This record gives sequence, C-alpha cells and structure tokens, in this order.
Amino acid sequence: MDAERMLYRLPIQCGHFRQKIFFCPLYKGHFLHDCPIYFGKNRRAFETVKRLGQSEKEKTLPLKNWLVDKNWQFFIRENEYYCIYQAGEKHELFRFEYPEGTIRKKYNTYSKIPWGYGRISGGASPVLHSDGFYYSFFHSWTEWKNPAEKQTWLQRRYHVGVYLFEENPPFRIKLISEYPLVSGSESDRLAGSGHSAVFPGSALFDTEKNEWILAIGWNDHSCKIVRIPQEKLISGLLPVSRLSYLAIQKKESVPVFKKLRGLGGRMYRGSGLKKILGKN
Repeated sequence: MDAERMLYRLPIQCGHFRQKIFFCPLYKGHFLHDCPIYFGKNRRAFETVKRLGQSEKEKTLPLKNWLVDKNWQFFIRENEYYCIYQAGEKHELFRFEYPEGTIRKKYNTYSKIPWGYGRISGGASPVLHSDGFYYSFFHSWTEWKNPAEKQTWLQRRYHVGVYLFEENPPFRIKLISEYPLVSGSESDRLAGSGHSAVFPGSALFDTEKNEWILAIGWNDHSCKIVRIPQEKLISGLLPVSRLSYLAIQKKESVPVFKKLRGLGGRMYRGSGLKKILGKN
C-alpha cells in the first residue's frame, strides 16, 4: 500500500487530545490543489507517517510532529463536498472535488463574534436543521487560573459552543451561543497535559425529543453523551453582525504569514429564530 493510500485509510492519532486527524484523498501528496492555505505542518506530519512505514494498524505520530492543521469540519450539501477551514471573525469554507481534492470555490465572510471564551476552533461536522441553518459545535479554551491540580505550565480549561450559519453560500455566521454549552470539569481526573479538556466529536438532532445529542471527548480518558434541548440552546444565542467594509479590507491586507496563524448535514424540525436574528 503506498503512503498516500495509507493516509487515506488510516486515522492518525496526534496531539494531547489524541484526536483522529482525517488524512483523506484530498492530500494524495499534493495537499489540496490550487489552494493558498498553508500545509507545511501537515506535510511534515505526512513525511513522518511515510517513515513510520506501511501498516493496516493505527499509527501514532511522535509528539514533536503532532502540530498539524486540524479540526477541519467536513460536510455534504446537495451532493457536493465542503470543508470549514477557519471559524471566528473570518469564516472560511471551500467546496472541493472528491476524491481528487481540487478546490472549486472558496467562501470567506467576516463578522463581529460576541464570544468571550477564547479562539474558536473546529469540532463536530455541521448539521443542517430545517430552520435553515447549519449548527456548528466548536471548541475553544481559556486560561485555567485556579486548576484542581496545579502544574508549572499554563493550564487550559476547554469549552464547547455553537454557531449557526446560513445553509446557502457564502455561509455567513448569523448566531452564536453567548456562554459555553459545556466546559471542562473543575474537579474530575485531568488529562495528562494538566488541562481540563472537552471536545465535541459529533452532533445529532433527536427529532422526537427536540434536542441535540453531542458526543464529546472528556479529559483525554473518556467520552460522554450530552443532551441539550433545542429550546434551551436557542434561548442562549446572540445575533452576529457583519464587519464593516473598511475592517474587512484591513484584515485582507494583513501579510499572508500573519494570516496563517491565526460529514453530512441532516434536515430536522424547525425552531424559529427570526426574533433573535432581527436585521442582522
């Protein structure tokens, strides 16, 4: 089995989350054709996997090689393949060909995000609700100032939130949770890293009970199922407004090297969000 196909077939564990990284046929050694997104870290990880050799078993990357672009959120819309590459003030998605990996179109929108719990990163694949929005459950982290088990390094407390974006291109974010839906425990046994870790792995909407079911990773040692009533989730959302044209131009003028840092939707019963959205 050649290395490209090996990456396609095998989940790679890496990072203190030991997260499954989706090395799909998008790569094939070329890492997404015609795409300006930086993949240097992924390429180094790719070369490391090749050196580990061919195997049908799961591979574990050495710690020094785990810093890769990750937390991408893949979804399918009208039989076409999409990926969320970045969320937050800049919401960056692209539509790509499967399995060739050629990017056909990119969608960038900018918004003022009223989220005060750290930088928004990926999580569960977005789920399309019949209210006309994709629900994207994400994770973020803040400094844990009074950890249960004090370490000599900065310790993190992770959080799970959700933002809602439009079902049609350019997929603009319209709503976001004001407070975390779930936060890392203050007292449970911690991850080996000393962080209070929580990560949304997948999401499903229960149409009979009108509630969300989240499968989350818990402190790198267990998994939990969390149920969140739709009514409660909706009541905690804030509207998201667009950034001004001048603010967008300023962001787009930032040198590329500064920018570098920083699957399948289902239709469900509607819930009505017009009152929250207003004119945004």
